[in-house]
Amino acid sequence: MPVNFLSLMLSIGPALEVVAYPKPGNVHRLRDFHDTRFEDFIITSLVFVPFMARCIKRGYRGKYGKVLVGDLIYGIVKNSMEIHGGGNTCLGTSTLLVPIALSLGHLLRMSRRIDIKTLAKVSSNLVKRYSTVLDSIYFYKAIRFIKPSYLSPKDKTNGFPNVFSGRYRKELFTKNIRLWDVLQVSARVDIVSKEVVEGYPITLKATSFLKRRLSEGIDWNYAVIDTYLYVLSTTRDTLVMRKHGKEVMDYISMKAREILEVGGSSTLKGFNLLRKFDEELGSKNINPGASADIVATSISLHALTIGRNIIRLRPINITETLLLKSLAKL
Repeated sequence: MPVNFLSLMLSIGPALEVVAYPKPGNVHRLRDFHDTRFEDFIITSLVFVPFMARCIKRGYRGKYGKVLVGDLIYGIVKNSMEIHGGGNTCLGTSTLLVPIALSLGHLLRMSRRIDIKTLAKVSSNLVKRYSTVLDSIYFYKAIRFIKPSYLSPKDKTNGFPNVFSGRYRKELFTKNIRLWDVLQVSARVDIVSKEVVEGYPITLKATSFLKRRLSEGIDWNYAVIDTYLYVLSTTRDTLVMRKHGKEVMDYISMKAREILEVGGSSTLKGFNLLRKFDEELGSKNINPGASADIVATSISLHALTIGRNIIRLRPINITETLLLKSLAKL
């Protein structure tokens, strides 16, 4: 079924992001964390596939009822963690990719021209227009299931229910707090939420950077690493900011720029600097996880727009016409 192919393209990002080596501070093929292993992310990428298919179909049918995307975000998080048995591998990537899958189905139903800028813009608009309180409840459930160490029952939440409150459902309903509202307030301290609210500006730049690196003949592995370094060099990773502060993030951005300025990870000097940088962040348990979520999403967008030979030098584009025809029977 054609939708399965599209859902596979969107699900590829988390797997192809984690295999890139050496990716400073994050899980990769030669480094595990105490609660997440390399294999956990591969399992997660497989879990994404049926949920992406469901979301594309939901967007194509255009019947947005009591819940828009929250149930799918929660489903990906819960199923992934229950299957691999480790910690959080996908809250950020599912928050980014689920609205994109919905937007893809929506645009195909509307017979609209599909490019990644339009896809990103519509993703944000759909969440803004159609998300509900039930979406918020499912989103809270996903966070409660993960129990992230950087959140506490004592956190001030600016009038929003604390995620660990036993009354969070009632409070969300009473105040009519939709998922869009949650993402808006979270955007002040969370780059993933900010991406959805603002139409994925960093993700789009990262996708363009990845495509440019590949067009220059850079090997896939190094192109992904350079894209990750690009995001680190231009963006404040809010996970690092929460745990380690601004000065550490500034240092990380500076080191990422330094590697890119000498030619990137595919050069001998750049690779030597990269390995030392990876060892340094790993030894200090500094994990720019939000940046990895953005890179994973950019890989998925690249895969979606290319469709064939995505990690080779001469990709074959899937045309918009073929996409529309193939999904006509959804």
